[in-house]
Amino acid sequence: MPFDFEPIKDLLVCPKTHASLVLHGDQLVSCDPETRLAYPIRHGDIPILLVDDAVTVEPEAWSTAMRESGRDAESGQPLVG
Repeated sequence: MPFDFEPIKDLLVCPKTHASLVLHGDQLVSCDPETRLAYPIRHGDIPILLVDDAVTVEPEAWSTAMRESGRDAESGQPLVG
């Protein structure tokens, strides 16, 4: 069964910064623009929310993930209106 992010998206946060996470491909990406951490989803259904397993996303890829998730591409904050 694939990982279903929608029902729990308000419960999961980045374990390092406590920022919101967005689903982007096979990763959960932190909305914190300073760290730009991404946590893998293994085997399609197991999110690995361990800081030691996180990777830092390049700024351009992070901005793309934020934009595609309906967030501001610079701050990671939700877009209003």
